[in-house]
Amino acid sequence: MMPPCTACRRSERLRERMKQIYIDNLDGRIEETIFNTLTAQFREQERRVARELELRLDADLIVLVW
Repeated sequence: MMPPCTACRRSERLRERMKQIYIDNLDGRIEETIFNTLTAQFREQERRVARELELRLDADLIVLVW
């Protein structure tokens, strides 16, 4: 089994953080505006990580074809 890649670990951490702020928001520990700001930031980071994973997969496929 291959070790998880850095981008995969970052993606997992982002998902865990999003879950936590969601719970914090439901429990009233953070305000709605802060929740919305953090969610937007995490989603942007998640998009960047997803793109990084796509590029890595594309590179891996190119190597396999050659």
